[in-house]
Amino acid sequence: MADPFGLFLGFVALLAVAFLAVYAYYESAGAPAPLRTRHGLTPGRSAVAVAVGVGVAVLVVAVGGRLSFEAVFASRRYVLRVGLWVVVLVGACEAVAGGYGFARRWWRCRPDQVDATGRAETGPTAVSGTVTDGHADAAPVTGRSAVCWSWSVSVTGPGLRRYDEDDPHRTVDGGTGGCPFVLDDGSGPLCVDPTDATLALDGERSVVRRPDSEPPDGFADPAPSVEADYADRPREYTEAVLRPGDTVTVWGAVVSDDDGPVLRGPRTTIVAGSPAGVARRYRRRAAGYALAGIAGGAVGVLGLLWSVGGL
Repeated sequence: MADPFGLFLGFVALLAVAFLAVYAYYESAGAPAPLRTRHGLTPGRSAVAVAVGVGVAVLVVAVGGRLSFEAVFASRRYVLRVGLWVVVLVGACEAVAGGYGFARRWWRCRPDQVDATGRAETGPTAVSGTVTDGHADAAPVTGRSAVCWSWSVSVTGPGLRRYDEDDPHRTVDGGTGGCPFVLDDGSGPLCVDPTDATLALDGERSVVRRPDSEPPDGFADPAPSVEADYADRPREYTEAVLRPGDTVTVWGAVVSDDDGPVLRGPRTTIVAGSPAGVARRYRRRAAGYALAGIAGGAVGVLGLLWSVGGL
């Protein structure tokens, strides 16, 4: 007959897996736009990684452990030890999920998958070329002329994480923006709309706003709520831009518009650089994240088995 206490703990574990997965999804979805996909993750991938990591940990403890649940959870030392290895497992699953995300990017931007801008047809495509001199806007942090940009702001000061910390640093806001621009590789122009796109840009610069200081030239106050809430603390704005004349690789879906084909939509990704360089960068990241995740997962499983008497 099944142990009632074990069944109860199993039910609680399932609820914990579901709760943590949902929490991870909404925590990731609510993060500033430049941070959501920085490590190859999306809200969905983060949720799956957390669910898999916690689920594997529960299975290891339930199946591989020689100690009873009562013995494991009766001691604070055992609880902390098990919790540590669960965190390692979840982190490993996040790394594998990030590697998967970077592998998808590498697959989409390989040089042999890139189409000519002048011959792009409706549907999924990947193109590369130079941003032509045309319409550009002022980036909100530095005022530089750009066709799209991403920015984030972090705040320094006590009490952001724990009140006994003297100088914590936390990103509190961020965003992306831009205007439709024309991309041309010599075969003809193609319009790209960066609205809702994932951006990975170069040309990063930082601006530090200190208490009672005047805003620098070109600063358009992209986060007024941050300026109001943290006016007594230093705020560091970081901005990356794509400017006319830059080389960029873009993939997503081309749709027909009144003025011709346009590459746009939430699945659009805009990355500074040529296809060869971008593909090489993402291939290395995919391999590195995957290897780190596999190694971390193995260490986490062995650590859990050791903690619950399975080794």
